[in-house]
Amino acid sequence: MTIEDDLDAIDADQISPSSVPMFPPIRRARTPKRVLAYYTKGNIYTEIGKKFTVSDWGDLYDLMFRENLCLFVESLSDYDDFKFLYDCIIDPRASVACSKKGIAIGVILSYKNNTRWIVQFSTWNLEPGIVSILQLRKLMNYIGMGDYHTPARLGRELMYHVWRMYQLPRHTQPNGFCCEFLKKNQSGGRVDTPGLGKHYDEVIEIDMSSAYLSNFMVHPTGTSVPWHNTRYAMHREFPVWFGECLIDIMEDLPLGPFPVRKYDELDRFKTIDYPTKKGTYRTYIWSSTAEVCEKYNCRVDPIAGYGWYELTADNALWSNLAYLMKKNAEYDFVEDMWKQCIVAAIGSHGMNQVFYELVPEEEADLSKDRHFTSDREAFDWVIVEKRNLSQPRMSHWFGSTLARTSNDVFSNAYKYARENRLVATNYDSIIFEIRDLQSDTGHYVSRTDARSVPAGTWRWEILHDVDIIAPRSLKSREKTILPGVDRKDR
Repeated sequence: MTIEDDLDAIDADQISPSSVPMFPPIRRARTPKRVLAYYTKGNIYTEIGKKFTVSDWGDLYDLMFRENLCLFVESLSDYDDFKFLYDCIIDPRASVACSKKGIAIGVILSYKNNTRWIVQFSTWNLEPGIVSILQLRKLMNYIGMGDYHTPARLGRELMYHVWRMYQLPRHTQPNGFCCEFLKKNQSGGRVDTPGLGKHYDEVIEIDMSSAYLSNFMVHPTGTSVPWHNTRYAMHREFPVWFGECLIDIMEDLPLGPFPVRKYDELDRFKTIDYPTKKGTYRTYIWSSTAEVCEKYNCRVDPIAGYGWYELTADNALWSNLAYLMKKNAEYDFVEDMWKQCIVAAIGSHGMNQVFYELVPEEEADLSKDRHFTSDREAFDWVIVEKRNLSQPRMSHWFGSTLARTSNDVFSNAYKYARENRLVATNYDSIIFEIRDLQSDTGHYVSRTDARSVPAGTWRWEILHDVDIIAPRSLKSREKTILPGVDRKDR
């Protein structure tokens, strides 16, 4: 679960908790307009050139509503950057969203029926300062859905707009048992690192253009139906299913086509492996992955799971529009930020319905809630786990999209693994050693010529002086990829 997931959960559109969550939620059309601003060293600087000196918490609260601000800060937890965190925690007009470990990531202020947000620049992967504020303004104006505080929220607003514009039907989320089954057993994006710890003078990287968008087109919908194979193969009744399977690898493979979740001695999730050795493995996969396994001489024996009788292509309308807006962006930084919104909006369907808040001791149940601690020092505020069961989470859409993307990566990486040239995969990209540049790149489009290619097109580029540091992490002359590390620390 990412930081933005937590912000997104606390900001969910409210419907009756007793109703069945359906997507999209029932809500009025709105395009909120805010003045984008940032806070630093006791001052607020706005996108329109105004400067306000903030004397205390009450002054900041009043300014947020009087000037209609959406405020960005470098860090909510660093007193030198933002000295009002404790005021936010104890003030009933504010709610402080935090990570599971209690690190503050966002503040929502309330006044009557109005809200204002304070978030960190890192939510958008931006550097603190007025340049980032002006870039955000360009993005918000280009998309035209209003001004929002997270990429997921902006991307999802375009989804809601498409549903209204085309008067699309609403879709029910999977039942509670199915949601828990998916949450516990689904695997994330595919990552392989046979080149871990090695240095390469020169490699080729290929990646899918708008990979998730290209697979966010057709999805299962309707009632999630449990199935269990005894004397009858029930799973065959469904065009799409997810379930527990026994898979026989008939002979050793250079690359494994299916994931297996590994747990420690306390039954806590540890890691995901892609087995390659001959043998029988118990795992949980989507039907699309089962088809790939059978293509590569693996025998799949489905045991039990959930299936859907119906399919929908409603999401294709949003995907096509989102891709057109990405392709037609006037500025590269707008394209990059909108891509972040697209990925976050799709990812929001796979979010947990749990989020966390920092509250004063008197509002917590100290028998189950944990005090926030830092450097072995306990503070007088508490991390409280909350749930929003009213926001629809289409985890079957998210999971089936990830599975199809992982299948695409596997099918394209298999050749290089067989030739012992595979260096790494990372969700939607493949890195491999060069044998012959012309034959290695002839099936792909050069990244320099790939701006207008369809979603799902494989693009290539050469990377030099490459070090594979960790799964999903590399350093090269052209790029550095270190997930979870602030850019200033790379």
